[in-house]
Amino acid sequence: MAHYKDPEEELIQVCRQIKRRIIDEGIGPGELAIVLNNFSERAREFSRKLEEYGIPVRVSGEEPLSSSIAVQLLILPFRAALADYPSHLLISMLDHGLGIAETGELDLEGLDALASGAGLHMGPRRSPLKDRKDEWMSKLEGHLEALRQRLEILSQDESVYETELQTQEAEIQLCQELMLKAEELFQSLERIEAARVVKSDLKLFMDEIATWMASLKARFLNQPDLESEVIAISKVERILSKLEVFHGTMGNRNLTLNEFMVSLEILLASEEYRPSPPRTNTVEILSLHSARFKHRTLKFIVNFNDGIFPTRRSNPLYSLEGQSADELGYYQIKEREQREALYSCLCTSSQAILTYPKASREGELMVPSLWLDSWSFDKAGSLEILSSPMSAGELKIEFGCSLARGTEITAPDDALGLLYPFQLYAESEFSWGINEKAMTESLLGRRFSYSKLSEFKNCPFTFFLHRVMGLEEQASELYGLSSLELGNIYHAVLKNLYDLKQEGMDLDRAVEEGRVQNEIESMVERFLVANKIRSLPAVREAMIKEATSKVLTYLNFELGSPEKAFIGDRTLTEIPFSIPLSDMADVISKTAQKYGDMVFGGRIDRIDLNVTEAGKGKGKKKQEDRIYDIVLSDYKSGSGGDWDQLELYTLALLFLNLGGLPKNPALIRSFFRIIKDGKISLKLDTYPNENRMVQIHEKKTLTFEDIDTDLLAILDRIFEERVFLPGSAVDGGRGDCYFCDLKPNCQGLLDQRWGTQ
Repeated sequence: MAHYKDPEEELIQVCRQIKRRIIDEGIGPGELAIVLNNFSERAREFSRKLEEYGIPVRVSGEEPLSSSIAVQLLILPFRAALADYPSHLLISMLDHGLGIAETGELDLEGLDALASGAGLHMGPRRSPLKDRKDEWMSKLEGHLEALRQRLEILSQDESVYETELQTQEAEIQLCQELMLKAEELFQSLERIEAARVVKSDLKLFMDEIATWMASLKARFLNQPDLESEVIAISKVERILSKLEVFHGTMGNRNLTLNEFMVSLEILLASEEYRPSPPRTNTVEILSLHSARFKHRTLKFIVNFNDGIFPTRRSNPLYSLEGQSADELGYYQIKEREQREALYSCLCTSSQAILTYPKASREGELMVPSLWLDSWSFDKAGSLEILSSPMSAGELKIEFGCSLARGTEITAPDDALGLLYPFQLYAESEFSWGINEKAMTESLLGRRFSYSKLSEFKNCPFTFFLHRVMGLEEQASELYGLSSLELGNIYHAVLKNLYDLKQEGMDLDRAVEEGRVQNEIESMVERFLVANKIRSLPAVREAMIKEATSKVLTYLNFELGSPEKAFIGDRTLTEIPFSIPLSDMADVISKTAQKYGDMVFGGRIDRIDLNVTEAGKGKGKKKQEDRIYDIVLSDYKSGSGGDWDQLELYTLALLFLNLGGLPKNPALIRSFFRIIKDGKISLKLDTYPNENRMVQIHEKKTLTFEDIDTDLLAILDRIFEERVFLPGSAVDGGRGDCYFCDLKPNCQGLLDQRWGTQ
């Protein structure tokens, strides 16, 4: 007997024992067998693991032909028609390329997300083919339009990574591809639909199934790993001949689709299917009943758990049996047959090892078969746990774990080539940097933005993962809108409202007419794609209500306190800019001299022109009103904001080639408009003619030369030093790893390499 902590360890240890006995004890593979009573569940994973270990193996069971993958795919279109074309079966057909001339593989995860986002699963469970086609095409067209609108919105936001835009473009391409393939699939199902309820000649069904069979055979024919599936299809051809003879003899050649499928499935269930073709001198994986009459020197009887040996323990009807003393119940008879099969299996082997896991893969406790209670066996003879690697994959894993622990591992000479790349890594000095400047410039390009600079200052390693490696945060199913999505919604809604204001509509009137909520509803719809949770009506309504409330809070601030909101005679919104640093040499001379070919890009959320700030005080002590030629502001969803952004955007403002802007402004004010609270944060006054700025609340004065020096320093750190340390290792860095979405990508590296230069 041998027991293991879970099925995964049982799988590995049984296969390791087999390899050890073949190599160390000289036992031939043909003398060994694995016996499974849950054959259909575990045969393939044992087969794959033995193949990984380089052991010849074949699977010999008594599965019905209907369990063949090829056969299941063959009858899938007919099953879909009988069930009135449920969406999940149609999506499965698309995923496997059924009914499609070009069988290029679709991205499975992307296809599932696309189907969920478009609501393909949310239609009626049963539907005629034409209605299902119209429903799908309508939903996919609407979904495609939503994806295009979302891409347009995200492409206007400088803070959105290029990889995210590429992902969005890939979703659009996948949606277009899905529409074409779905159209082709529906056309291929039309002949089956014609025979779904009306009786048709048997020849129609035979011709139709032959058409689907031809494409499957072409896919499987030249693939050695799928040889057994080709054999299964050949058996189906013989079964169809039997079916034709049977109905011809009975004189019943006019059938409905249901009648045809009933006859076919009976024959498929009665025919035996062998997942692997026979080969000599191989380890054989057997079902319990097929192991009865096959003698092997050693048999591993696996999963010797209650519920599997005997199977009836897991049947809910078990407790209802045994009430009559006259005769045994059905499941009691089956248990006796199973016990007899096990006895025969044990008798046809020189040695048998019974194994069972103590818990499932999910950690649920399991118990061994209750048959053991009546047996006598030597528990001291349990198998030892073998820990040495048995395959190239396991060797690499163990070597990598040894590197992480700082221990050594010895490997055979003939395996050193596999470990050579790992040894180079272990012996190399980790520098957190890129050696070649040209490589950095090629990867990062010659365009930069405030968001890139800010990300580098906070955590250079996150900047490296995002901007150099192109890694993305792992997507999560949100119940609400993300910060990025909220920011995009606020920007777009406020821009639309100010466009209406330029056309003559007052903000008061827009609020009263519900324009704010209408604008937010249309924006929110664009962010619901490919998200199951947020597409629910209740969740969508809550998101719209929350976003509307915050925008109204801000608008009430503008309407109630216009003097505090710094509203000008004219308001411009969403102004993109792209300025070569060489053009800004008048204010940032040192940076422009060294990095003049680089381009500073971004978007200014709002500019108010000719703004008057009332002087403070009363009577003789009342201060004079201040006139701001330009007020620059940036919307923020919540608290936050950075002086660096205000300073850089103000300098960029001086070089905007935009009609209506003062050519030589004397005074500029810059700040953040906080949507959530309806207030203003971080006021910065700029005097262009004096080349200086003043942080009002901080009472700190900066010259343009100071900003030039800071900008040059950070660009030098990126392109000259090229060292991308974690933020917590940088002097003055924030390094807040707890909330970082990329923490899983770097935590192991940080644990191993912390402090290494």
